Amino acid sequence: MKKIIILLLSLCICLPALAANTIMNVAAQKGESFIAVVVEKDKRKLHVVRVTGDGVNIIRTVDVLVGKGSGDKIARGDLKTPEGVYRITSFLSGQRLIEMYGRESAKLYGYGAFPLSYPNLLDTLNGKTGSGIWLHGKEQNRQDPATKGCVALENSDIQNLSQYFTVGTPVIITRNAIIGTQQAYRLSYDSARAAVDEFINAWQSNNFDRFKNSYGKGFRSKDGKSLQAYLNYKKYLMDAYPERKIAADNFRIFHESKDEVVAQFDQYYSAANMTVFGRKTLYFRNEGGQLKIVAEDFEQMRGGNVKLAAKAKESKPVQPEPADKPRKPEPVVAKAEPKKETPVKPAPEKVIAQVEPEKKIEPAHEPEKVTPEEQILQDNMTDIRVEAEKLVEGWKKAWESRNADEYMAYYSERFKAGRMNYEGWKKDKSGKFERIAQITVGIEDMKVEMGKDETIIITFIQNYTGDKYSDRGIKTLTLENGDSGLRIVSEDWRAK
Repeated sequence: MKKIIILLLSLCICLPALAANTIMNVAAQKGESFIAVVVEKDKRKLHVVRVTGDGVNIIRTVDVLVGKGSGDKIARGDLKTPEGVYRITSFLSGQRLIEMYGRESAKLYGYGAFPLSYPNLLDTLNGKTGSGIWLHGKEQNRQDPATKGCVALENSDIQNLSQYFTVGTPVIITRNAIIGTQQAYRLSYDSARAAVDEFINAWQSNNFDRFKNSYGKGFRSKDGKSLQAYLNYKKYLMDAYPERKIAADNFRIFHESKDEVVAQFDQYYSAANMTVFGRKTLYFRNEGGQLKIVAEDFEQMRGGNVKLAAKAKESKPVQPEPADKPRKPEPVVAKAEPKKETPVKPAPEKVIAQVEPEKKIEPAHEPEKVTPEEQILQDNMTDIRVEAEKLVEGWKKAWESRNADEYMAYYSERFKAGRMNYEGWKKDKSGKFERIAQITVGIEDMKVEMGKDETIIITFIQNYTGDKYSDRGIKTLTLENGDSGLRIVSEDWRAK
């Protein structure tokens, strides 16, 4: 990397709380805005913030409880609250918690719970274990001043803030928030963005030496490859498919600490071997004043982004954006005047009979033209709906047959529902299948759409009938598209 990228965060920590100061743990590109949650473990504070290109505005701050153990979560049962960048994956109402765990256990979580995506990819690669980290309410008159690792809020607070706690909302858990001026906030974003742009630029221009320089010594791929093995694989692909088009947008930058940065953005990639849309996540670490990639993730988004596809079509290697300078407008090229056609003189021969050519009837409205990029998106979304409907039909039949192995084949091993992971869900369902003699599941009004976090969301009205119990409610299945196809990664139900 020719230009050394220097992190400026260390200059901005622990400044006096001036009006011009802002939280620097999360940042947006100019012109963008989103809601995020920042949890300060040492101060036991939770901030709901609106993030813009100019800084972070605090919407509400409330007191919280965190885990009994001090420091970052490492292992299951260590009673520590993890530190990192996560997102809300679902909502479990108080009633739903009672159905799942019984009234006595459910009352510990009060109003309800918002499960988080712990462990994230970097946690998993670093060997961290455990699950079931939630933002949740509190039992009335609770005396215990700490949790087993979750973040607990007063019931009134979590109820009032639930409007901001939607699926996909980023949650940054840190010991203490990084505070700096608005200028430092902008410089911090630009430093991280420059590292991302250099990575994309080197990749798109097929410059392997620059490309490999974006990676840190401790890098491991999502499937466990070492740095050298991964670079060997990427070199093979770059040699085999030297031309590619890449476009990126909707950048979000997160800092759990001054030395670790997470960059997320929408990415369109097109080469001879594939065309894909998705959400890219790059985990950076500061190594000697430069940001280096130590892990990366990509969640395919089959619905895609028409604007991004069109942008990629004309894309060139990305150059870092100046902090406060508007982009140069594209030069206007004058259109050449069409050549005038010379009229053809009629032949001198006698014309015995002249038949007028049949007039072509023009349609009242020209049919709307579909661009190749839009057609790709339409075709992909059609494929998704077909696959999703097949999955739900198979899942329903497996549930009704009470075959635990067949039923669990529709779930990802990364599945989470409340405090239950894949194994817990399997154990719970296997026990119920043994106790219940007959199950009937009716499905109405099914809808399939892309989720904000690049997953696939299926919602429908579910009518369940067992031996001694029946209910009717709205079921939400969240799917991811992995190596084995579509699989369920989370599930939610609420009474209708």
